[in-house]
Amino acid sequence: MASEELFDFGDVLSKNDPLTHSFQVRNPTDRPVKVLDAVALVPCCSKFVTVPDSVASGGCVSFAMELRPGPQSGPKVARFTVRTDDRPGSELVFTLKANFIPEVAVEPVEGPRPTQPVGKAGRFTLRVACRRIGDEGLGAPDAVEVVTPLVAPTVVRVVDRERKGAIETEIGEVTVQTPADMGPGVHGGEVRFRWADGRSFKHVVFWEVVPTIRAIPPAVVVRDDADEVGRKIMLRADDVPFRVVGVECATLDATCLPAVEAKLEHDCRLRLKPRGPKTTSFHEVFIVTDHPLQPKVRIEAHLP
Repeated sequence: MASEELFDFGDVLSKNDPLTHSFQVRNPTDRPVKVLDAVALVPCCSKFVTVPDSVASGGCVSFAMELRPGPQSGPKVARFTVRTDDRPGSELVFTLKANFIPEVAVEPVEGPRPTQPVGKAGRFTLRVACRRIGDEGLGAPDAVEVVTPLVAPTVVRVVDRERKGAIETEIGEVTVQTPADMGPGVHGGEVRFRWADGRSFKHVVFWEVVPTIRAIPPAVVVRDDADEVGRKIMLRADDVPFRVVGVECATLDATCLPAVEAKLEHDCRLRLKPRGPKTTSFHEVFIVTDHPLQPKVRIEAHLP
């Protein structure tokens, strides 16, 4: 009954607009055919738009179906079934296909999570690929905005242009700077690309501030008793020799012998003692150093 069972949209820019196609169904019999049901087998990204109730004898009707791009790019296939009373078990199967290509794609050149040492400013480069097919799509952004504490130029530098089949791609780069006054750990920020017609694209970035001095182990367990508990902590620097000055803790009695000789590695004997009634199981301990970039090394202390 169907004049076609498969329609391929080909390469399509991945936007929020759904793709719609109508399949024609003819009834060559001498009696009307009733449509019993119509099911989109992948309801998350497809649906029927129009479903006729029946097909007259010798008549032709259209079944309109929709394929939505969703958040993911790449090939997508959706199947649909139409069941009729033409004969027992009579079922029509239709398929929509498309290869969704992101209109805008941003990726960091240095990898998914750039790193920088504590106490030093960092930078990473974002590469933004903007694609067009015919009159649809976008060229390189006209402006760049960042949210504090990030700093970046206001324009994208175009570095390459390429064409593959009907797809034209313009590739630009922008270098983003991160501040030096951020503590160890993973940090996030936002970069927004804008075009003259009012469209915009937001990209969230992450970077990691890596301690210059690493503590091994980075956490200790403190017994809940009256005795001091000694724990061996190794401090190791990657750049310059340093001295251990002392220790600070707001919630525990803490001591650590100073190290007067500057070295890249120190074995510290950290002694911790609970102070008064237990109020929390988690404590922050800071070993104080004379390192120019990392004057304090954080240790986690847990009191079961």
